[in-house]
Amino acid sequence: MRPIKLITGSEIRARPPRQAMAMHLQVLHYFSHGIAVHPGDVVVDVGANIGMFALEVLLRTQGRASLVCCEPAPPLFRRLADNLRRNFPDASAKCLKAAMGDREGEVDFFYRPHSPSMSSLEVMQFKPAQIRGTLDILYDPQDKGELTYLVPRWVRWIPRKFMRAMLRGAVGREYLRGRKLRSPLTTLSAVIEREGLPTIDLLKIDVEGAEWLVLAGIEDRHWPLIRSVVVEVHDVDGRLGRVREALANRGFSRITVDQEELQRPFDVHNVYALR
Repeated sequence: MRPIKLITGSEIRARPPRQAMAMHLQVLHYFSHGIAVHPGDVVVDVGANIGMFALEVLLRTQGRASLVCCEPAPPLFRRLADNLRRNFPDASAKCLKAAMGDREGEVDFFYRPHSPSMSSLEVMQFKPAQIRGTLDILYDPQDKGELTYLVPRWVRWIPRKFMRAMLRGAVGREYLRGRKLRSPLTTLSAVIEREGLPTIDLLKIDVEGAEWLVLAGIEDRHWPLIRSVVVEVHDVDGRLGRVREALANRGFSRITVDQEELQRPFDVHNVYALR
């Protein structure tokens, strides 16, 4: 697999490459609304994928952050470890091949080779509103950010009605089809204990719908150790409100909710929280 050079100069190995470039731009959104990292920080990356966020942390700290990265999908885990080793061989980075939730044990995990960034604990399918919103973005005449990499220009030559049928049919199902894998399951509190983490300066969570389970796996005694949080929230059954309330109740006084353009059709938001 040929390496891909990011705009920051880091080289990563990823498949498919266009999605990797889009993922890199998405990661940059996490460093907004006061979220920052500094040399010496301890950072926990839940849903590390191929290491885009971890690499950005190390780049911003000149390789002097301590990282714990959790990723359950074996193909993504291998690339995560390889990308960190190639770019920051001397960094303090621990990679854990496990899903994170509200208990310890095992869990079924769906790895999506056609869309690795959407690998998750959940079965997925395109809903009508999501298809409409995706088409609105897809056929917007202006290239915007991640869309430049996610969608080749020639795709827009396909008539909209045919693209709608493709997303509703076999193309959409294949895109979201997951290969079910059995994965170890742990909690953030268990990781804090096992790794002896004295603090977590930044906790990043991007787990495609399982974010509430990750937060539920933090014991009361460990919440004061966490200084800042950025979490991608899928607003299902009022989850966004519950996440905001949970963070406020845990002492986070600066909470901001933001939404990237590509998140809108899927009712996904980023929540940024600082003490």
